[in-house]
Amino acid sequence: KFQGRSKGHRTYSYSKAAGELEVRRGIEKGLDAVILKPTGIIGPYDFKPSYFGRAILAFAQGKIPALVRGGFDWVDVRDVVAGMITAQQNAPSGSSYILSGHWRSVQAVADQVATLTGVPAPRIVVPLWAAYLGLPLMKLLANLQKQEPLYTRVSLDALGSDQSISRDLAEQELNFIPRPFEETIATAVHWFADNGYLRLPSHNLG
Repeated sequence: KFQGRSKGHRTYSYSKAAGELEVRRGIEKGLDAVILKPTGIIGPYDFKPSYFGRAILAFAQGKIPALVRGGFDWVDVRDVVAGMITAQQNAPSGSSYILSGHWRSVQAVADQVATLTGVPAPRIVVPLWAAYLGLPLMKLLANLQKQEPLYTRVSLDALGSDQSISRDLAEQELNFIPRPFEETIATAVHWFADNGYLRLPSHNLG
């Protein structure tokens, strides 16, 4: 049970947990539902683009001057959709699954994008504590430029989170096997290129 109001930077996490509790209450009253918890979703068809998609584009366009030490578990959107379909068809009501992919550092993501685009990855890597200190500046710059901030407290919290996210139950009961991380990044970058979000060197278009 949640009591009181959550702090601003925790609102997103609290809202997800509160939403899950509401679904579980519904299940107790007969609602036919399955709970799926994907990690950081990336991949093609990112039209908006998403926060993670914007990060990939920023790397591809050389707009990020430095990296933050840390990482996250990334899962392909196509694998998440496949897991959702399988769960809808086969999973018993009330079951819950983590749909995780592969943990990779921010440096690994930047290096993979650099390999695909030819744009060098940033070489400067700052510790998380320094990135936290820079939050007010990021917010100020974002307001002046009328853009989303380069990073937020929520994203920094995520980058410093636990690396051991188990998808064992999803593998066993949903046959959920995420594709390689490198394939996901390559597909995302090429989708952005094919749809006019960025330009790639001709030798990287294959």
